[in-house]
Amino acid sequence: MLDDNMDIEPIIIPRWFWEMKPGGIAYQTYVGLASFGTYNPATGEYEGCQPKLKTLAERMGGGVSKAQRGIAELTEMGAAIGKRRWDPDGTPQPSEYRVLVRKPEAVSSVGPESNQSCGQIYYVLRTADGAIKIGHTRGSALKRS
Repeated sequence: MLDDNMDIEPIIIPRWFWEMKPGGIAYQTYVGLASFGTYNPATGEYEGCQPKLKTLAERMGGGVSKAQRGIAELTEMGAAIGKRRWDPDGTPQPSEYRVLVRKPEAVSSVGPESNQSCGQIYYVLRTADGAIKIGHTRGSALKRS
């Protein structure tokens, strides 16, 4: 049972993504990046994902190099698109990512139902004290991972 002090934000993992059999770091990065953005059903993307690498790494439970590897894997798969950003004086800012739910055109078909959105739904749980927990559904029950 969920604690009443938690906010639940569903994160959609698209079927085409998990049928490509990405590694665990790619899953963590997908959920972590998406949790920083807002899902836009019109575009089929989580938009405005702008975490600092250190913050993303902390959410994933690892170091910055783990987050960098995960981002590289997602961009190679076509599951995320990044854009570097700078402020007006040229100081680097956190990159902005779009995390794709709809299958990108560059990904080859992985089956007749590959454009369907979801095989399972991940949740980002924020407790009243600001802690982050990631869980997922199988059937109707929420399981924490």
